Amino acid sequence: MKPVVVRADASPQSGSGHVMRCLALAQSLAERGHGIVFACVVLTPELRQRIGGEGFEVVDLQASAGAPADAAETAALLHHRAAGCLILDGYHFDSAFCRLVAEATRRLVVFDDLADRPLPGAAVVVNAGAQAKAADYAALAPGAAVLLGPDYVVLRHEFRRHLGRELPPLADRDALLMTFGGSDPLGLGAALLPAMLKRFECAIDLVVGAEPEELVPSHGRLRLHANVNSMDELMCRAGLAVSAAGVTSGELSFMGVPSLLVVAADNQRASARRAAAMGVAVVFDARVAVPIEEIADQAAALWRDLPRRAGLAAAARALVDGRGCERICDAIEEGAP
Repeated sequence: MKPVVVRADASPQSGSGHVMRCLALAQSLAERGHGIVFACVVLTPELRQRIGGEGFEVVDLQASAGAPADAAETAALLHHRAAGCLILDGYHFDSAFCRLVAEATRRLVVFDDLADRPLPGAAVVVNAGAQAKAADYAALAPGAAVLLGPDYVVLRHEFRRHLGRELPPLADRDALLMTFGGSDPLGLGAALLPAMLKRFECAIDLVVGAEPEELVPSHGRLRLHANVNSMDELMCRAGLAVSAAGVTSGELSFMGVPSLLVVAADNQRASARRAAAMGVAVVFDARVAVPIEEIADQAAALWRDLPRRAGLAAAARALVDGRGCERICDAIEEGAP
């Protein structure tokens, strides 16, 4: 099979979500026999190690991310590797970028969250947000297979191994999980932790991308986890999660974890609001200021209310069936040489 090239970046400022969801899809494509190459301008050391641990190659690009030279360099890589598909994920890839790289590969696959720019040449567009609408893409990606909604949430194999399995009962999950992405650019973990320690008597699992000195555990109930490769295990013991409203929210839904989602970036707002309206999660907006005491109070109230947590967990579990990667792989391979 022709190789698949993934073009995505990750930095402490932009976070790791784009690369992580591409990694999930890359795992599924590799299981089908496709070779995988990640092409990156910016990549954190932790993610470089993780991608390499999957046996995938990383090619370092030299141009400025999203610039015309980046598009030209990516197109040259596609030609050199005779790639059959390019997976593109990032807000810095504009219409001109899409047009140029689409000419260099047979299948351009774009992960998108915003529906705010034309995607010329795209063969497949994926927007797994609960708010995504086909009408948004009719003019933006004409002729593309448009894959919308939670049926297309991508999950890494650590989560997909739970397909068809019973999850631990919510009443037996005795920890609070706090996770704010691979880089936590707003510092939400450090900001919220003292308030959570005051209100919760259970164990608190705090996930960070890399272990910063200022988050050295200061309490016996705090368990700090850096560079986690088994997030599913933490979710299996979580009776409640306080999380950034990004890629992790789909994973929490699949694992049936009742969640309080914190909107940390503009691209998370619409999907998080829709999740709240559907009764899937409680949502707070922290883009301007972090309402620390309100978040902590609401989390503590949820912890004491097992029936409400059970309702959130059931609604979330029903939303994501875990077969998103399979469906996207089918769409990528359909009609491919």
